[in-house]
Parts: sequence; structure tokens; C-alpha cells
Amino acid sequence: MAGIRSRPNADYPTPTRLLSVGYILGLSLIALMSLMAHMTLGRVIAENRDTAEIVNLAGRQRMLSQRIAFYADRYTQTGAQEDRARMLAGAEEMATAHKRLMGETSGAQKLTLSPTLKDIYFIGPAAVDPQVRGFLSHVSGLGMVRETDAGRFHSLAIVEAAENDLLAGLERVVLQYEKENAQAIERLETMQRYTVLFILATLIAEAFLIFRPLVNRVRVYSNELKQQALTDALTGVANRRAYIETSKREIARFNRTGLPLCVVVGDIDHFKQVNDRHGHDIGDATLKMVAQALAKVLRQEDVLARTGGEEFSILLPGTALHAACEVADRLRDTVSKQTVTLPNGDVLQVTMSFGIAELETEETQIDGPMVRADQALYRSKDGGRNRVTAAVLASAQPLPA
Repeated sequence: MAGIRSRPNADYPTPTRLLSVGYILGLSLIALMSLMAHMTLGRVIAENRDTAEIVNLAGRQRMLSQRIAFYADRYTQTGAQEDRARMLAGAEEMATAHKRLMGETSGAQKLTLSPTLKDIYFIGPAAVDPQVRGFLSHVSGLGMVRETDAGRFHSLAIVEAAENDLLAGLERVVLQYEKENAQAIERLETMQRYTVLFILATLIAEAFLIFRPLVNRVRVYSNELKQQALTDALTGVANRRAYIETSKREIARFNRTGLPLCVVVGDIDHFKQVNDRHGHDIGDATLKMVAQALAKVLRQEDVLARTGGEEFSILLPGTALHAACEVADRLRDTVSKQTVTLPNGDVLQVTMSFGIAELETEETQIDGPMVRADQALYRSKDGGRNRVTAAVLASAQPLPA
């Protein structure tokens, strides 16, 4: 036995072969996981863009229903053609948004409703789709007749719907869209955590230094997604979700320190006309220009967010109401001096109207000052636009939206 030379058994691989197979297997697993993560993240990012559009459209419908009801009631009382025009313009915008949500807009990518949203829109006595269509039908009817019993019936139906069933239904829609968006992000974050853990385990087993670039790539993807979840894709400023989250921290700081906190809401004047006359490309360029102009005036600690189609909201920590008015006036003046170049070489100038409110001692949510700032904004609009109006008392009666 001692004189017999041993040799590798052909049925058993050598250690080198085992290492090679393990190394190749590890690389293959990491490559497969990286490819899956990349494709999934790309798909979720695209879905988030659609969700942001949907949430914006749904929230816009909710606001438009209140505005339409306000002008409908005023038109019934006064017969002013300006109120009628505003009522019908709001109804047209609301109808367009509803068609987009229902996938009835030609040429646009069809939006997919979840089973829960389909139930909210179409099932039961409180279904939102027939409520919206009925509401718009009443608006159309009121636009044709006013000084008749039919006109008064339409007006009462519009106001009642906007204050009760329709408002509640649209609120359910917005909350469901936001819930589904949050669930999608949560699923993505869960997937991302498991993916990272798997990759790290394989990296340690095979060769940490070789796989480090893959870990960095996953981290970049994660940060990109989180950034997009909190950033308005068009303007690059914070979105409504980031604004609400930041407001909670600032309110907590306000309660700890007692330093003042003001809310500024700004709206581009006649923005719909910009889109109608020059197209959405110029409208988008205008929004970008406005965001950049506002950012130049604000401090690093101030929070600028796009919270609506042409609406921007700003948090001014440590700023009292009189100082906030000065800041808002600088914002107004800066925007009015900016221009957007049109394709024919002409330049377009726009203005903004602002409303301001200060957080009061007993308030723990941003809703109160936001409502008062919105009311002040409407007074700026009604007062001729391109101006700043401050809300003084939280107890002031709100103007209809």
C-alpha cells in the first residue's frame, strides 16, 4: 500500500475546480440579482411617476369641485358672466382630469385603476364616477339656465354635492391613491433590503472587493428612488409628500423652541392661459423658471415645494408674519422679472400671487395655516393678482376654493 501513488479521482473535482465553480456561480447569482433589481427599480420609478400624476389629478378634482360650487352659487345670485365663465372653465378642467383618470383620453398612456379604486369609482350608491359626471352635468345645466327653477335646482345640487357626497368621494379617491403609492414604496424598500442582504452574503462568500461596485450600485438606485419619491420630477424642488413630512418636523421644532413659523402659498397667475396659448412645453418651462426664481430668494433652511399644478408652498422657519410678507414680496418681484423664451423668439413674462399665514401656538398640524394661506391667496387673486396677502386670524371664515 505504501508504494502505491495516489492520484485525483476523476469522479471528484479538485479544489481549484470547486473554487472556480463557486466563483462563477456567485458571479452569476449577483449578476442575476443586479439585473432583477435594476429592472424592478426602473419599473417602480416609472410607476411612481404615473402615481404622482394620478395623485395630482385627483387632488386637483377635489379642489376644483369646491371652486366650481363657489362660482356656481355666486353666479346664481348675481348672474355675473365672469362667475359663469370661471364655473364652466373649472368644470372643463375637472372633466379633462376625470377622463384622464378613467383612461378616456386619446393619445395618452392609459392609467390602470386598482380593484379598490374601481370599487370606489363604480360600485355602490356612493360611486364617485357617476357623482362626478352628475356634478358636471348640473354645472352644464346651470350654465344654460339661471333665472328658472331648473337653474336653482342645478345650483343647489352643485353646492350640496361639493359639500357632501362628492367631496367625501373625492377625498376617498385621493386617500386611496396616496395609500397605494405608500404601499408601492414600502414594497420596494422591502425588496431593496432583501436584495442588499443577499448580495452582501454572496460577496462575503466569494470576494468582497470584487463585488463592492455592485453594492454601491444598489445603494445609488435606492437613493435615487427615495429622492424621486420626495422630489417633483419637473421642477426639481420638493413635492407635496416631502413638504408635509418636513412641516411635521418644523412644527415640532416650533413647539420646542417657540420660534415663529410661516407658510407661504404662491400660485402662477393665468397659468392655464399659458398652456392653452403656448402649449405644455412652454408651461413646463415656466414652472421650472418659477421654481428656480423662488429658490434664489429663499434661505437654505427654508422649504420650497410644488404642491399643485401651478401652486408652490414654502415653509419659513424662524420667520414672523411681517418678515414673511417681505420675503413673499421679494419672491413676487423676482418672478415678475423673469422671462421664458418662446419658439418664435418672443419672451413670456408671468406673475404670481401669494398668501401667507403664521402657525399659531395651539396648532399641531400644517392644515390650519395652509387653509388660511390659501384663503389669503384667493384674496390676492380677487384683488388683481401679482400681490401678497397675509392671513391674520385662524378664526377667519374660509373663502370657498
